[in-house]
Amino acid sequence: MKNIKLYVFVTSILFYLIALTQDAFYIDRVDYNAWSSSLGLLLIGWLGILLGSGAALTWLANPLLIFSWIMLFNDKRTAIVASSIASLFAITFLLFDKVITSEAPTYSNITHYRLGYWLWLTSCITMMAGSIIIYYLAKQKGNPH
Repeated sequence: MKNIKLYVFVTSILFYLIALTQDAFYIDRVDYNAWSSSLGLLLIGWLGILLGSGAALTWLANPLLIFSWIMLFNDKRTAIVASSIASLFAITFLLFDKVITSEAPTYSNITHYRLGYWLWLTSCITMMAGSIIIYYLAKQKGNPH
């Protein structure tokens, strides 16, 4: 069981770390990738929440995902809940067609979803699916906690 936990944990983190090196999305401006750095979005994305951007709410997937990584080794049920909510937040980014692109705030249309976004989403879903599988394997052995 410990090997499966470690595999899920490492795989999810690797997807996440690789995502941080890639562009997340492009926008409808001449500098189409000015706001696409996944690492930059991780570091300042929470500011969009303060400015009232719906798309920025998806940033909340990050602390939830990190929390689920910790909980995987402590409380499998909490890991399932946290990673499921993180996955929902991450996937809802697809429902938004605009993002804040200045502190004014001004908005730009999203034109393309790039590899960074898809790897981030994959990291969340990997953690969610892995947590569920680990929980049910433990339950079969009589230890769901």
